[in-house]
Amino acid sequence: VLTQYNTLTRQFSNNLRFRFNIREGNDFWIVFNENTNTQLDRTDPELPRFEDRVLLIKYTHSFY
Repeated sequence: VLTQYNTLTRQFSNNLRFRFNIREGNDFWIVFNENTNTQLDRTDPELPRFEDRVLLIKYTHSFY
């Protein structure tokens, strides 16, 4: 888990990664990224609570 705060944009960024090593040379990844706004009292323009959310699934296979 990685959490960062950007003072310029006033956003939290969260990154959650799960790696499953099926066997040597084969990996299966599940990654979840999310950017959260902290300026919810802003009126012009209003900002949503979550800027973006991404769910990524990745499979790698190494050839020897």
